[in-house]
Amino acid sequence: MFGKKRDEPVSQSAPTYVGVSMKIDGKIWGRRPIWIDGEVTGTINCESEVLIGPTARVKATIHAATIKVNGQVEGELYASERMEVLPQGFIRGNLTNLPGCLVIHEGGVIEGGCLTASKVEVKNIMPETRPKLLGTTTTQSPQPA
Repeated sequence: MFGKKRDEPVSQSAPTYVGVSMKIDGKIWGRRPIWIDGEVTGTINCESEVLIGPTARVKATIHAATIKVNGQVEGELYASERMEVLPQGFIRGNLTNLPGCLVIHEGGVIEGGCLTASKVEVKNIMPETRPKLLGTTTTQSPQPA
């Protein structure tokens, strides 16, 4: 139950959904796919896939295995496997991915730089571990003089 490590496949699981009427400002981290149709500002780190739907408005740095953009994104995007700009996709920012792993569909737009990196370089820029939900830092009381 709690504390046990799960090694479930994440690519075939149901995505976490950020709906049209939702707005998130902060950090999103997940193992399973994330589908965004709402507004997100901040950072998105995902071990599997991030899909930006046609109604989405995202201002974020995104790190994921696969990134598919069919809405509007402003920020830095890092994909360790594949990046797709779908027909309604618009990206303003820089993209970093493996050589040959960027697909731009007719109608998709990128305003920014496209960089390729080796597998080692991509691995070094991708988040490695799950963040701690509860910090382990403790505050110390001031000592009397």
